Amino acid sequence: MTDGNVQDRKIAVPDESSEVLVHVFGRTDVGMVRELNEDNFLIADLSLHHRSIQPEVQQHRIGPHGTVFAVCDGMGGAAAGEVASKIAVDTIYEMMQAAPVPDSDLDLAKQVDAAICEAGQRIHAAARMNSSQRGMGTTATVAALIGPRLVLGQVGDSRAHIVRNGVLVQTTKDQSLVQQLIDANQLTVEEARNFDRSNIILQALGTSDEVNVDITSVLLRRGDVLIMCSDGLAGLVEQDAIRDVIVSMESPMQACQRLTQMACDNGGDDNITVIVARFDGSALADAASGDVVRYEKYYDPQQEKVRTDTPTIMGGPALIDPARRPAIKGPSA
Repeated sequence: MTDGNVQDRKIAVPDESSEVLVHVFGRTDVGMVRELNEDNFLIADLSLHHRSIQPEVQQHRIGPHGTVFAVCDGMGGAAAGEVASKIAVDTIYEMMQAAPVPDSDLDLAKQVDAAICEAGQRIHAAARMNSSQRGMGTTATVAALIGPRLVLGQVGDSRAHIVRNGVLVQTTKDQSLVQQLIDANQLTVEEARNFDRSNIILQALGTSDEVNVDITSVLLRRGDVLIMCSDGLAGLVEQDAIRDVIVSMESPMQACQRLTQMACDNGGDDNITVIVARFDGSALADAASGDVVRYEKYYDPQQEKVRTDTPTIMGGPALIDPARRPAIKGPSA
């Protein structure tokens, strides 16, 4: 359930009596078909200026500057997709690291929106300057937190999920043609699995000068697990199977390894990227029996509107990425 006036909630400086702890790992794999890996991901403890998957970041307390995760799935052919996704994660880290400590969850949401938009502008500018990179772009799914509320920013069709009480819920909504058809009751979820135009997304960073970021949020509970992934995982491994791995494996590192292998075993026809983060700490309440997460629109950057409960899909021209599932060119790099 939503909690009123969350946009005005001030964020207290975390200490041992009110802390959020995270145990996190991330992994990316070229898959079984592609020659290049055009995915990138980000895991960063902004308080300690640590951007890595080293042990000090794998397990850390959320400090006053917060923590940020991101998954970006590049597109554009040749090496352009890799360039776009790298610009995205580098820019998001730079912007979030340089931003002042937010006073509230709403400030944090605005910072996430600004970082994603800046990444899109930089990719668009880079593509204009280099003809070999024209048309490049990337998805971006970003998660940030300082306190108990996780803020998510979404452009494209990479995904974020939360597992709570053994139930997995997608907390972002794909900005894709197939999702738009599902929302319009023109396609069922079952039919979507075999939809032949699943590679059409409605927007991506870099393909235009501006993007509309979908901002959602989750009020975390103790024991919640965040799973972020590119469609190289989501498109090949069913949500029930992802949930089973998370429930059965305590270690985020082992979960990432297992999920990546499952995608490869199922064909691995795209790059595969996954982040798994488990949350604990005295600042988080225990989940009540039957408490599950839902997709919750939090902040509308276009209308300065907070807490609209009706999810929307971004409109505009569809972006068809011919490089999303190319023919096999040879052995994987």
